[in-house]
Amino acid sequence: MTTAQGRAVATCPSCGKASYRSRTEAKQMGRRLGMKGAGNRPYPCPEFPGYFHLGHLAEDVIAGTITRAEAYGMDDVEKWARNVVAMRAHHLCEVCGGRGSEFSHRRTRAVRDDHLWCPCNGLLACRTCHATMHAGPVQARADGQHVSRFVAEPGTIPVLLSVGWARLDCDGGGEVIPAEKIIIEYGTPRLLGVG
Repeated sequence: MTTAQGRAVATCPSCGKASYRSRTEAKQMGRRLGMKGAGNRPYPCPEFPGYFHLGHLAEDVIAGTITRAEAYGMDDVEKWARNVVAMRAHHLCEVCGGRGSEFSHRRTRAVRDDHLWCPCNGLLACRTCHATMHAGPVQARADGQHVSRFVAEPGTIPVLLSVGWARLDCDGGGEVIPAEKIIIEYGTPRLLGVG
């Protein structure tokens, strides 16, 4: 089947995107169409195993038609999360403002779910701040830099960063929160008026 997007095998019934026979074919078609950046990233089609879509994966993940793990494979999810967190932090340590070099999980890596490699579950830290968080877990928990394994969504717990208190989201963004809206409850920061 040939589509407006170029040579494709079929149209995916779940999202309507063209499905290509290989990752390389999808990438070449993206170049021909002048797509750049995230728009030119091939990812596996959930409906047709062995075929690939081309386009903005983030839109499909947010829409729920595909999970991050299906889209990237575990290694690629990790790479994606590391890149998004580094861009969010402008490659600076989010704790002290120095040069950031390490991805720090807020919630233990033993919890294997969609938030394991999620921007809301990660901080970019320098080696010193990362070591300090692990050496002082009680303070790290009070600052929201570590989150209990029983918290389903790490992004719901505010975190103290070099810019002040913030709430991180799953897309790599966040919002700064005034300190007056934060309370420490049972050693964990909470946003006033929220759960």
